[in-house]
Amino acid sequence: MPQGVKQTNLSLAKGIGPVSFGAELSYRQNGALNSTGSCGPAQNTGARGDTWHAIANGSYLLPMTAPWDTGSVLVELA
Repeated sequence: MPQGVKQTNLSLAKGIGPVSFGAELSYRQNGALNSTGSCGPAQNTGARGDTWHAIANGSYLLPMTAPWDTGSVLVELA
């Protein structure tokens, strides 16, 4: 298990007009990266690095119309 990882996060949840909006941004310092290696068991901590992660999403409730009574539109970007 990697040790010494630092993480900083920022999140937002807000209604913007009729849309429920959410977003999250995180930064990890010295985090474990997916890797393989042969440094020996005492030194094999794998690749380490700094990474950014972001996600944003929104949901909108559709009004009642002839084709449907209710519905929703969901969008997410990661």
